[in-house]
Amino acid sequence: MALPPGLDETAVPTGIEIVGRTSDELTVFRPGWATGSVGEKDVGVENSDLQGPEYWKGPILANRGRVNLIRRVGEMRFQDKVVVVTGGNSGIGRGIALYFAKEGARLALVGRDDTKGSEVELEIASAGGRATFFQCDLASEAAAAELVGKVAQWGRVDVIVNNAGVGSRRSGIEAHESPGERWSKLRGPNLDSTYFVSSYALPVMRDCGGGSIVNISSTAKLHGNWGLYGVAKAGVEALTRSLAIEGAPFGIRANCVSPGWIATELDEKEPASSMNPSGEWEVPPGVFNRMGTPSEIAAAVAFLASEEASFITGQTLVVDGGLSILDYTSLSLLKTRGPALFSGTLADPPTDQEPK
Repeated sequence: MALPPGLDETAVPTGIEIVGRTSDELTVFRPGWATGSVGEKDVGVENSDLQGPEYWKGPILANRGRVNLIRRVGEMRFQDKVVVVTGGNSGIGRGIALYFAKEGARLALVGRDDTKGSEVELEIASAGGRATFFQCDLASEAAAAELVGKVAQWGRVDVIVNNAGVGSRRSGIEAHESPGERWSKLRGPNLDSTYFVSSYALPVMRDCGGGSIVNISSTAKLHGNWGLYGVAKAGVEALTRSLAIEGAPFGIRANCVSPGWIATELDEKEPASSMNPSGEWEVPPGVFNRMGTPSEIAAAVAFLASEEASFITGQTLVVDGGLSILDYTSLSLLKTRGPALFSGTLADPPTDQEPK
């Protein structure tokens, strides 16, 4: 069979990013090359060397009679895609915004603090990225609708990262406030904002052929001592599953990342925990004896937003350094008795004995 016009089977592909599972209508000319009629619904194509409207070329991987296309390591997964990051002006949100900017995204940063937002906007621009900051309070339905409308004027919305929220240190709750006032102050920024932004983004994503929503919850949903904050974050995870079902017929996925203790600028001012004189945490924030970083959360968010997670929806990925698998009450006991519970293969043998 003749090669399509312009397709040189000896050439090395450059700038290829074709990710996803294609249809069966493909012809493999030699290992690593294929051609066929591929609709946009079947496979995501970015920065490809197109050989006319019906042909593509790129690295492939055979899988049970079908063909999977794989993205080369180091390529930008979000080149020219429009990514909205709420709460993108500080903390975890800033880390997420910087991560997506490095992957080529055009960013819409959203937050209430105009000064911080402008600083992150400039930071991204100085590194060669593209970002625009929008100042608004997303607990307001009208504000959320207006935001999505403005971003939609860019021509598309590919990814929504609902990171905006407040916890116990920034809730602004006063002792005299009623149960309803307290619930509103925690529900609005954490749950309502996620619902409003996602709801108004869904039809825009549908009209663009699909998209991805990644919500940020918290391991606080596991612990009753976080009160209404944990309740609101549990609601975010339930909402994620609902959005996944609602968006599935239109190629829209929804997933969630649940962080544990993450080191941000807020912890520099008011540490969540501290180390004793020996350098150990009074209460370790995970099995690695350290807090996580915003970039580690960002990496998980980017994965779920990318085509590499094309068959994942409605799920919550816990990124907490093992925090949620620790039994803190038994830590002192397990320091002395715990090793007997495991395989023992990682323990250093006594110096005067050979390993058994």
